[in-house]
Amino acid sequence: MKKNNYLKIILCSGLLLFAISSHSQITADLIKKYDSLNPESLNPQDVKKAKPFWEAILFLRNHEIKQSRFNSTVRFGLNGDEAEDRSIYVANAGLNFKKGFYPGQLSVSSSVRVRLDNNVFRENVSNLRMTYDYNFTQETESYIYLDRFTDNFMNIDQRYELGGGIILPIFGGLSDDNLVGDGNQIIQNLNQIDFDTSSVFSDAEWFEVWENQTKKEKENWDESDRKQLISSTKNDLATLRKSWKNARATTIKTYAKWRAALLLGVTSETEIAKLSGTLTKIDGEEQLFEEQANKHTWRWTVRPTVDIQPNPLVI
Repeated sequence: MKKNNYLKIILCSGLLLFAISSHSQITADLIKKYDSLNPESLNPQDVKKAKPFWEAILFLRNHEIKQSRFNSTVRFGLNGDEAEDRSIYVANAGLNFKKGFYPGQLSVSSSVRVRLDNNVFRENVSNLRMTYDYNFTQETESYIYLDRFTDNFMNIDQRYELGGGIILPIFGGLSDDNLVGDGNQIIQNLNQIDFDTSSVFSDAEWFEVWENQTKKEKENWDESDRKQLISSTKNDLATLRKSWKNARATTIKTYAKWRAALLLGVTSETEIAKLSGTLTKIDGEEQLFEEQANKHTWRWTVRPTVDIQPNPLVI
């Protein structure tokens, strides 16, 4: 594969990682902003008022961190054979990594199989695949992927696939706290977090503490400052609601008992292959030939899927 093509894939991966990181940092700035509500920095009277709010945003932040972790696996294998004056060694290697989960997830996988035949280094098969899944809502997903494949044995010099589409999922087993694993407990914890704008200012004790802490940083506090603080806090609460919805959707997607989905997609495939062989002329003379064959095709995909997730065994 040409060097500039590798650079393009690396650049695309970097942009997607940046986009995913942005989604995973919803509450990071709020933790810093509301650090003055940290119970460790308050007097006992204010701790009781501010603790529920602080624990709520801390719970959402920890949930985001868990879901945005960078997960990777590396594999390697080697086998060889020697007989008389010939030796063959075959090595297999692969790397997979995932970043993010909801609403977006980037997955990259690569594998290569190489052969050392009488000290001649050859590439047999290699594959590089990058996919990005994005959830517009819990009921609508989208995906896009890029795949590069080579196979010397099949004379496939390079094959590229670029595709995308939508996925329409239905999650089952959601009623009556019927999730698997830790799903029910996570949902219960989320249900205890309340960011109801109708009462967060007039009745919420945490806002009283937040206002008092903010007053300490500014002289000549007046009603206009309070209105500005309320407006700013409303925006923060909208951010927390977004994080809350993401956390709930993530939990359902992870712990639902079953998932049925319909995938609708389109794929563009370009293949560059080398054809080689011998031609026998009328006079019996054999002539070697080699030519390059390129082809491009479009494929439509309609695929129903059903995934079932049983309850984990407790031993």
